[in-house]
Amino acid sequence: MYTNVEVLVNQLGNFDTRAALRVFQNGLSAMTDILIVVSSWDNMTHGVEQTVISVDKIPGTDVRIYSVGANQDGLTRVIDDTYTGAHCDRPDSYRNVQQQLRFT
Repeated sequence: MYTNVEVLVNQLGNFDTRAALRVFQNGLSAMTDILIVVSSWDNMTHGVEQTVISVDKIPGTDVRIYSVGANQDGLTRVIDDTYTGAHCDRPDSYRNVQQQLRFT
């Protein structure tokens, strides 16, 4: 579907930190060469971040993390370079949040 991109894991996290943690733990243990993660919600992305740390990798450096939601916590993680980017698909529901903060 995408040139030079191989989707290694595509499973539901049910917008839950614990579920996303389990999904990504299973994916990362099976395929340690994951370089980029796209998570559908900031709360799920916490599970992704925890998994990256648990295998001695640096979130945002060893594994680039992109999150949808751009809540205050997600934006803070972008600013401190833990997440590579955050996207808000409903900017009307978040005051003072730009529609797209940063994708590098």
